[in-house]
Amino acid sequence: MASLETANAGLKKAQTEIIRAEKLASVGRLSAGIAHEIGNPIGIVTGYLELMKQADISEEERNEFLDRAQMEIERISAIIRQLLEISRPSHGGSQQVSVHALIDDMAEGLRLQPFMSHIRLQTDFHAQRRTVAVDSNQTASSVFEPHYHAADAVSFNGGNHKAS
Repeated sequence: MASLETANAGLKKAQTEIIRAEKLASVGRLSAGIAHEIGNPIGIVTGYLELMKQADISEEERNEFLDRAQMEIERISAIIRQLLEISRPSHGGSQQVSVHALIDDMAEGLRLQPFMSHIRLQTDFHAQRRTVAVDSNQTASSVFEPHYHAADAVSFNGGNHKAS
């Protein structure tokens, strides 16, 4: 009987350690993703600042570099806002949210991203049920993120991204 209890305690300890290791791995992946998402625009801003130090650039080029740097800083700000929105604890309450408005908001957020300049994002609404009961903070993130990454992926080749 004692050996069974010892074995059971060992299994519980091993299970706890596995769960802890999985949580740490998830935090590591999340941290790497955040560093990548924020690090890229910071690198771009740094590049534009270096270009602006050159004495032989025109005022037009300097203004273009400033505008592009500002867009990247706005991108960082949007990423931070999204992270904060995702991290907000849910209050467990749901509310009726317009599916079309949710998709429109997501599309508008995407259209502001610099990588969207060569992508035509089209919305096409055919929802049978126009409202759903959801936690709007959590839903906004879950709708935005997959489309953000899809649009980012196709931005290198140009193209269309349809949100329905």
